[in-house]
Amino acid sequence: MNKPKSIGRYRLVERVGSGGMGVVYDARDTRTNQRVALKVLLPHAAEANQGLLRFKREFRALARLRHKNIVRVFDAGLEDNVAFIAMEFIQGTNIRAHLEQFAKGKPRFEEIVRCTKAILQALSHIHARRIVHRDLKPENIMVNQNGDVKLMDFGVARVRHNSHEESGLIGTFAYMAPEVVTTSDIDGRSDLYALGVILFELLTDKFPFPVEPPAAALHHHVNTPPQLVRHLEPKAPAELAGLAHALLEKDPIERPRTATDALAWLTDTRSRPTSLPDQSVEMPGLLFVPRFVGRENVLDELQGVASDASAGRGRLIVLEGSNGMGKTRLLTEMRLRIRRRTHVLVGTAHDKAQAYDAIEPILDGIATIASQTQPDVAAKILGPDVGVVRSISPRLASLGSKQDVSHLEGRQRKIRLHKTIIGIIGRLALTRSVVLVVEDIHNVDSLSLELIWDTARTLLTDRPGGVSGETVCPFSIILTYEKSEKTKNAVGVLLRRLKRKKLMERIKLNPLAPDDVSEIISTMTGVKEPSNLLVQQVLQETSGVPGLVQETIHDYVRSQTLVRTRGKWSFNGEPIDAKETDSSVKSFFSNDTTESSVKRVRADLAQFDLTEEAISLLKTIALLGFMVPGSYVTALSETRGDAFFDWMDELVRHGVLVEELDEHSLRYTFSSRTLHSSVLRRLGAAEKTKKHGEIALALESYFWSDRITIA
Repeated sequence: MNKPKSIGRYRLVERVGSGGMGVVYDARDTRTNQRVALKVLLPHAAEANQGLLRFKREFRALARLRHKNIVRVFDAGLEDNVAFIAMEFIQGTNIRAHLEQFAKGKPRFEEIVRCTKAILQALSHIHARRIVHRDLKPENIMVNQNGDVKLMDFGVARVRHNSHEESGLIGTFAYMAPEVVTTSDIDGRSDLYALGVILFELLTDKFPFPVEPPAAALHHHVNTPPQLVRHLEPKAPAELAGLAHALLEKDPIERPRTATDALAWLTDTRSRPTSLPDQSVEMPGLLFVPRFVGRENVLDELQGVASDASAGRGRLIVLEGSNGMGKTRLLTEMRLRIRRRTHVLVGTAHDKAQAYDAIEPILDGIATIASQTQPDVAAKILGPDVGVVRSISPRLASLGSKQDVSHLEGRQRKIRLHKTIIGIIGRLALTRSVVLVVEDIHNVDSLSLELIWDTARTLLTDRPGGVSGETVCPFSIILTYEKSEKTKNAVGVLLRRLKRKKLMERIKLNPLAPDDVSEIISTMTGVKEPSNLLVQQVLQETSGVPGLVQETIHDYVRSQTLVRTRGKWSFNGEPIDAKETDSSVKSFFSNDTTESSVKRVRADLAQFDLTEEAISLLKTIALLGFMVPGSYVTALSETRGDAFFDWMDELVRHGVLVEELDEHSLRYTFSSRTLHSSVLRRLGAAEKTKKHGEIALALESYFWSDRITIA
C-alpha cells in the first residue's frame, strides 16, 4: 500500500524510521513551514488492545517535558483515523557515530564527558517527573549539527516484534539492568545502569560482557562482573572509568541514587567530588523499589517445595497472610530462583463470577511452553483431547485437534475437562517438574476450586511401588490465602478436604521485624542506616505489614513529611540518616506530635489541588477498584470526549493515580490503599448508584462486540 502524501497539515517527505508501534517520517508543517519528525501509529497497533491509549500516553508524557537535552513534542492528533505525533526533527547522528568523528584519546574523552553530562541532565529531568526511559541505548541518543545532545524515543510502550533484540522484557538486551531480568522492579537506576553500559562501550569500543546470544546477555547482566575499563583502554580518564563501573553495579542500591548524583562524578574532571552539586531540579518524591526482605526462611521453604517436586516428592503448601503481607512478592522471588529447573504455572483470580478464571493463565502458560517445545514432544504433552479446553484457553486448544463436547451434559463435560487438564499437567511434569501456583484462592470461583482439588488428589497421591513420600509425578502446588469471615465458607470445603487427605501444609506470614522495616526504608530512600526513631514510627503505624510500610513511606513523601533536598532526606525537617540524627529528634516523636503526624500523612484528597472534573472522574475509577485495567479506562473515555485524558493526566501528574505500562497491559493504580478508601468514603449512596450506572453503560458499549467471548 502506498504511503499517504500528507496527514492533516503535515506533508510527508520521506520515511526515516520505524518501530513496532509506528513509522517516523521527515515531514513539513504546512502551517508554519517547520520541519518535523512525524510519528504515525500503525493500523495493527491501533487495533490492538490499548494501542491508541498507549500512543496518547506517550504524547502526554513527552508533552510535559521541557528540557534542552530532550526531543521536543509539538503536536498530536487523529486525522482520518490515523494517529500521529509531531516532534522536533533531529538532523544529526546517534552518539556512537558522533564520537567516531573525534580522534581517539583526549579529544574523544572530553566529548564523552560533555555528552554524558547532557544525558545525565536529561535523565534527571525525566526521573524527577516519575518517567523511566527503559530503553536507553546509543540509537536513542542523538547529537545534532550544533552538537546538542538529545534524548529521544520514549515509545517504550510500543508493541515489540524483533525477537532477536527484545522479548516480553521491555528494553534492549545489551543495555538491560539486572533487576529488569530478575525482579522487574524498575526505577531510574535501571536507566543509569543502561548508561553505564553505553559509557563502557563508548570508552572501550566493547561491551562489558558478551551480548550474543540474547539469553547469554541476560545471564551476564545478572551474574558476570564487567571487565575493567582501564584494562581495555588504559588511557581512559579515571573519573569516566569510575563512573562506568559505579553505574554497572548489579545491586541498584550500590549505584548512584540519581542522575544528579552520577553527574557529581563529572563536575570536576580531576577527581570524583566529595560533595554533591546543587540540584537544578528537586526530586522530593523519588523513592526506589524496596528490596525483598524478612522472608528468607519462608523463601527457602518454598524453594524446598520446588526441589521436592523435582525429586518426585510432591507437596501442597497453603501460604496464608493478610492483605499487604507480601505473598505475591514472595512468590515472585521464588519463581525467579527456580525457573531454570522448574516449570512455574501461575493462576490469579480476577473475576469470581467467571468460570475457571484462575485456570486460564495457567493453560495459556502451558501453551507458551508447548509452542517452544519440539512438535513431537508437545503433541505427547497435550494429548488427543486438548481441544476440550477451548472454552477456557483458546490459545492452548488451537495447538491440537478440535474436540466437540457439546453432546455431553454439564457434569460429564466438567469431568472430561478436568481429566484433560490434569492429564496435560501430569505429562508436562514428566518432562520437567512443575510447580502450580494459584494466588488468592479466597477470590477463586467454585469450578476452579474443584479443579484444584481434583488435581491435588490425582497428582499428589503416593506413587504405587514408590518409596515413602514419592508421588505419581514431580509436581507441587502452592496456594495463597487471606483468611476472613467472608472466605471461610467459599474455600473451607477445599481446605478441609486437603487436610483430611493429609495433602496440605500451612505457612503463615508474620509481620516484619524492626531490622526488616529498616531495610525497606533504606532501599526505598537510599539511606544505608535510617534512624531508629523513624523505624519505630513506621512500625507503630504499620504493625510491620510490608505493604503498609511501603504505602506509609509514600504517604510521608506525598504529604511532604519526608522530603529530599540536595541529595539528603529529612523527616519533618530532621535528617533520617542515623549518622546525622541528633538526640533532639526524640522530641519530635512525643505522643502529641506523633498523633498529628499520622493525621498529616493520611492520604486524603484535601492534599491534592484537583479540579472538580478530575475528582468526579477519580470517584468513578475508585468504584472499579484499587487497580483498574487500561481497557476499562478506555471504555470510560469513549463517553467523555477529549477532556477525559486531560483529567487522567491531572490525576497522574499529582500522584493520585500511578500509570503502569508493560508490553502486555496498561493499568492505573491508586497511589495508596488509604487514598482509595478515602475516595470511596466520599461517595454518597445516590452518587454511587449514578456512577455505577455510568460505568455499566460505558463497559457494555465498549465490550459489546466481545460479549459472547466474555460470557
